[in-house]
Amino acid sequence: WFDGARLVVVSPDGNVRVLSKGLHSACDPDVSFDGQRVLFAGKLERESRWRLWEVGLDGQGLRAVSPEAIEARSPIYVSTLFTLDSPEPWFTTVFVGRDATVNEAGRASASSLYNVKLDGGELRRLTFNPNRNFDPFQMWDGRVIYSAERYPNPPGVGGGRVGLYAIHMEGADMELYGGELGGRIQQMGCATERGLVIFI
Repeated sequence: WFDGARLVVVSPDGNVRVLSKGLHSACDPDVSFDGQRVLFAGKLERESRWRLWEVGLDGQGLRAVSPEAIEARSPIYVSTLFTLDSPEPWFTTVFVGRDATVNEAGRASASSLYNVKLDGGELRRLTFNPNRNFDPFQMWDGRVIYSAERYPNPPGVGGGRVGLYAIHMEGADMELYGGELGGRIQQMGCATERGLVIFI
């Protein structure tokens, strides 16, 4: 599960430069809107938790973003938040945090979406489904599309369903996106420039 992997930049001339130097493992990169920084999941040591890190594309300024106490993966940069009592907007990230809870199927594999400021402050849990919530992607209108596992059937009837959902990046207005159309498993959603959502 990417244990021992590195995050690298490959130049057009084939030169390879490691961005995650000093970390045991790194994966799940997302490039900032200005193309100057990379947000990714990384571990300091083999036994460490995965947490979010940010580094410049020049390899400078490596720093931790998410709290050490939560296992964090799949970060994405999202657009700015702004409130009436804030002097200016701020950038945040949405990521997948593993929860220490048992899901509806009886397995310890639940995860939720979280939002945190890029300086590590104001951690917010966004989803409260007691199963897996993963694969976040921000739409053109600001909503975050993600996959979520649920078990709507009576016990003993069959497996659950992984469907597409939408939520605002501060956690408001969660909705089933696309209804019950399509296959039982829907994940890795993203949007085209014409507003269509495609998924696997």
